[in-house]
Amino acid sequence: MSDLIKEYFPELSKKQLILLEDYKKLLLDWNSKVNLISRKDQNHIDEHHLLHSLSISKFYQFLPNSKVIDIGTGGGLPGIPLAILFPETEFILIDSRKNKINALKDIIKRLNLPNVIAINERVESIIFQYHLAIGRAVSDLKVIINWINKNVKPLPGEPFLIYLKGIDAFDELKNIPYKYTIRPINEFVKLTYYQDKYIIMLYK
Repeated sequence: MSDLIKEYFPELSKKQLILLEDYKKLLLDWNSKVNLISRKDQNHIDEHHLLHSLSISKFYQFLPNSKVIDIGTGGGLPGIPLAILFPETEFILIDSRKNKINALKDIIKRLNLPNVIAINERVESIIFQYHLAIGRAVSDLKVIINWINKNVKPLPGEPFLIYLKGIDAFDELKNIPYKYTIRPINEFVKLTYYQDKYIIMLYK
């Protein structure tokens, strides 16, 4: 695992670092067959994907025994890195593209992550309840809220949606009838890539 991850997350155990490294290798292997992440990002997985996903934990601690869905998970981001960091939280990876879910099922099995499952479904078609939704780069906030509002049941005082967004977040939040917090990721990650990247938490 790169020094970049160790620098920003010194609390990670040796086991967690190994899991993240194994995940990265599996992600690259599968990406040669299924488009899980952009090809141009393949040499920047730590900086552009792992660090981005894990940065959520600097602003929110996932609760044990809570059920979290990862909307439009693609290559398992941010769900799998967070599942490695929070092994007592249940993460459900959702994507409508079957080939991506098949790849993720193999990755999850090889990593032996008992707190993660992958489901081939559209998020708006899900019928089970969950406590929290997370995601990045899927759609605008208003659309996502419409998708999840029926089934998301947040725990008292906890957010119902945590989303990674760019500068467009501010315009989208003007039309959202919910309380929210928005934090710049470069408050924590001092890299040029994270300028104008934000973490949004919405509350009912």
